[in-house]
Amino acid sequence: MPERMELERVVSLASRDPLTGLFNRRRLEEELSSHLAASRRYGTTGALLVLDLDHFKPINDTFGHQAGDLVLRAVGEILRTATREADVPARLGGDEFVVLLPHADATGAEMCARTCRAANSALSVPDSRSSSGASSMTIDRFAR
Repeated sequence: MPERMELERVVSLASRDPLTGLFNRRRLEEELSSHLAASRRYGTTGALLVLDLDHFKPINDTFGHQAGDLVLRAVGEILRTATREADVPARLGGDEFVVLLPHADATGAEMCARTCRAANSALSVPDSRSSSGASSMTIDRFAR
């Protein structure tokens, strides 16, 4: 039993971003490959929501990396709570995030993007009066 728990821990460490707890790029690529194969085979739809935090570097430069880390963790939590259980939120690295939206149509993808954008816009850096959650988003749909 302890060996199984250790294996699960190692797998989790290899597939998760240590700062946000979201899946990392490697795991996202595996999930995306699987969903694209299913889309080709069964004709299902889906989308990718690509999110890039605007003006993130000045947060780190002005308020320090601890403040930047707080923002990244908060965005990770927003993506976890604003997405469906079947969705796959991931951090690519730096200030870039992706959410794989399996079986989402255009309306569902746009609704998820609006929810994430609204929540991100409400973020603020401690000891700052400015919002830190402005983000650029792109939606890429895939289908058979």
